[in-house]
Amino acid sequence: MNYRAEVDGLRAVAVLPVVFYHAHFPFFQGGFIGVDVFFVISGYLITSIIVEEIAEKRFSIANFYERRARRILPALFLVMLFSTLTAPLFLNPMQLTDFGNSVLAVILFVSNLLFWQRSGYFGTVSETSPLLHTWSLAVEEQYYIFFPLFLMVIWRYARKHIWIVFALMIFWSLALAEWGWRNSAIANFYLLPTRAWELLTGSIIAMAFRKDWFFGISENLKNIISYASLVTLLASFSLFDKTTPHPSLVTVIPVLATAGIIATASNANLVGRFLSKNLLVTTGLLSYSLYLWHQPIFAFAKLSTPESNLASSLLILTFVSFVIAFFSWKYWETPFRSRKATSRKHVFQFSMVGAFFLSVAGVISSVYSESIFSHIYPEKFANYKIIEEATSNEYNNMVNSDCHIWAKEFTEPFLNKFGICSEKHGKAVFITGGSHGMDLYNSIARNSDYPFIASVSRGYCRAHKMLGGNPPHKCHYDDLLEFASKNPNKLSSIIYTQTPDRLFSTAFHKATSDDLSIESINEVVNYLDKLNMASGVRVCIVGMLPILRKSPKSLSLNEPISAQLSFLISDRNVNMANYVDSVFAEKAGEVSIPYISKVEAMNLVLERDLFIDGRIAYSDTRHLSTNGEKMLGKRLVDYLSQNDLLPLETEMFEK
Repeated sequence: MNYRAEVDGLRAVAVLPVVFYHAHFPFFQGGFIGVDVFFVISGYLITSIIVEEIAEKRFSIANFYERRARRILPALFLVMLFSTLTAPLFLNPMQLTDFGNSVLAVILFVSNLLFWQRSGYFGTVSETSPLLHTWSLAVEEQYYIFFPLFLMVIWRYARKHIWIVFALMIFWSLALAEWGWRNSAIANFYLLPTRAWELLTGSIIAMAFRKDWFFGISENLKNIISYASLVTLLASFSLFDKTTPHPSLVTVIPVLATAGIIATASNANLVGRFLSKNLLVTTGLLSYSLYLWHQPIFAFAKLSTPESNLASSLLILTFVSFVIAFFSWKYWETPFRSRKATSRKHVFQFSMVGAFFLSVAGVISSVYSESIFSHIYPEKFANYKIIEEATSNEYNNMVNSDCHIWAKEFTEPFLNKFGICSEKHGKAVFITGGSHGMDLYNSIARNSDYPFIASVSRGYCRAHKMLGGNPPHKCHYDDLLEFASKNPNKLSSIIYTQTPDRLFSTAFHKATSDDLSIESINEVVNYLDKLNMASGVRVCIVGMLPILRKSPKSLSLNEPISAQLSFLISDRNVNMANYVDSVFAEKAGEVSIPYISKVEAMNLVLERDLFIDGRIAYSDTRHLSTNGEKMLGKRLVDYLSQNDLLPLETEMFEK
């Protein structure tokens, strides 16, 4: 196919917003759309080449994958080598394990599947993942495993219907994307089926060029279409943001704009001449290398640079990325693309050897992450273990032993176990709520001698309607009403708790007392009053846990933990939790439901109690760690017992 300088210029228009988005430049909050532009360009170029070779009966799968290897692997392997050697200097053991897994996923071209399972694209965790951007390579390579074979079959057996086939595939993929952003947004973003329509749009343009469908369009009309398309595309980089449904029907706008540019831009019009400028063409030639290099460089900077200096650092590193990309393209990538410099045999040997050694490095990073980190940073490693113990799910498990029993819902196994424990021990202390109900249950179960403590509690489940949206699963409160009314003789008391931040009509960090939803508090109190009357069982509320300003995960490994605790604590958040307590207590008192301040019951002073005996008491901004449940839960159990709100073991046998 004939070389088109304007297409290389369009690559520059695609890559620059991606880089600027990751560098947090203003007005590029939709810069991630550049990847969609790349998909359309890629579909156009690859289809043009394949169709031409198939038509001339010289297409070869081996040649096709050789070209892909020459194009993709040299720069990719170099960036992966750099990232692998650099990662231990910047990543903690958990991050290093994730990085090692991502290296293996990249080698297998399934990194989009890994990132789909692990995290979304938007957010701090993703931004600091050095190989996050390889998800788009995985999508393309998965597409090109099947597309050439599909095209060969269609060309041979259904060439006359190829337009219908392409149209149906685009419709199906776009419809799936429109469904996907509503039902599984992360999968929708990362997976091939909801991205295929973008690549196929480029393929349609390639087929239209082959049929000379654009030949009859006047130059004036082409000029108008290309200009309108470029303006629309540039506007998308600013108007889209992380809240925009994507990919979806809205994404059709930048995708069609890209297709319009490819279809109509040429040296005969303004847009074609603009995109053919040397600076843009050169940037376009560097685009793949620049795309690969900028993310790990930015990620390592975001992990190691204070927030106050990050903006200036990213500005400098944007320039550094361009310089590195230029040398990588000119002196590393270009020789590999030349058949004179490297034979097919050498390319495939390089691919296999590179993949093998990088895979080994990935396994080592994943399996031996703690050993690597502890040898490089022994003092940091001690801090890391303290933070990991508090924040890792591995350490924060639910208590389920003997007749201390917990479940997400009233399942048959839970009910059977409850019946057995009732025959053995008499009445249960029953604890309920959302994720804070789980915390409260653990805190009491870990510290109370009372042998029969049961809980049905589940994240996102509170006894009031969610303020915005719905819980992602069915909650248990209707079932609890039925259960309590049928089993009053098996219950000693029912204790409810929840978090304060979900009771506000706006985001907690900017909410005021006026934003507190009295209606939601009344819903909770009315439900608990209804529970009390339906069962005759004493019901009480344990109040709010103060919310931290930052999670313990944000603590630096470079300084002693105890010296950083004030950074996590917000007096405003503590005061807000106390205010919610006072309002809740007043409303509960109106229907004679006891309200226990968690702060008072735990004698909780955050400045003192956030770090006890070298252990952190919170697992994130809103929940207790296992050590917090043990240390603060002991105080809570003592308070509840002393105030006759929690039975002692001896009392059970007397009854």
